[in-house]
Amino acid sequence: AGSILQSVRAQIPDVVTNLANDGDTFRLSDLAVWINDAMREIAIAARCVVDYYAVGSTASQDIYELPTTILQVEQLWYDLKPCARSAALNDFFTTFISGNSWFFDPAFTIGATPRMHLWPAPSRTAATGTLASTISATGTAISATADIAAIMAYGYIGIENEIIRYTSFNHTTFAFGGVLRAQAGTTAAAHTAPVTISELNVWFKCSKLPVPITGPGDAIQIPNALTPLIELYVISKCREAEQEAQLAQAMRKEFQQAIATLAQNSAIKGLRQGIQVRSGAEGPLLYGGRVYVP
Repeated sequence: AGSILQSVRAQIPDVVTNLANDGDTFRLSDLAVWINDAMREIAIAARCVVDYYAVGSTASQDIYELPTTILQVEQLWYDLKPCARSAALNDFFTTFISGNSWFFDPAFTIGATPRMHLWPAPSRTAATGTLASTISATGTAISATADIAAIMAYGYIGIENEIIRYTSFNHTTFAFGGVLRAQAGTTAAAHTAPVTISELNVWFKCSKLPVPITGPGDAIQIPNALTPLIELYVISKCREAEQEAQLAQAMRKEFQQAIATLAQNSAIKGLRQGIQVRSGAEGPLLYGGRVYVP
């Protein structure tokens, strides 16, 4: 975020020698809020922040709550098997479903929490184990105290609040191989044995909101090509605060026009469930008898 903060302060102007400090006109916390607001609008319009996420299955449970930062689920796998995206009608009339499928809609929420329907409901509860020895926030040597017989050959595990990817599990040494820490937007942390290792066997590719920034050292999760839009938004807010209403309004209009273009031309189209149109047999696989509204 440092380059954006430096550029914005140079254009206001409100130059500081240390970007972590407040300026004479604008506080760092105010600029950070505006940067976060801009990133949020860009991410919603362009669906440009793409990541993987994973949860553990529970036997006979078909509904799973997801983080509120997830905007759209694009692809899903259960126990290494790809699942087909299903229409909402199948969510209620499950006899239409012939194989593993899923349904997700940002509007399908309770208390603003996105929920995903996986059908048929998983037949098993994700495996668990116990961490054999304490690991640091950078450690990659992760072992369990005993064999985790049912765990998938590769995938994701959860230890406390961290999601970790692995490419193998040795059923003799109980060690995980190919470990990648801090996946799916989580933060690497030290874990003290004997905490629980949880298998996360439902994975999905999703578009999501970016992680908010608080200071110049934080990463901007919006593609570099779109950072001028962030600067445009932040400077418009600065002009608004300086009572330059006409200039602020013009800059804000320019930002909104760019956002509309992103939403229209983005390579990653954000799909949302539309109106139900089927009353008979199941329609084509891609649409499932349902209209998808971009």
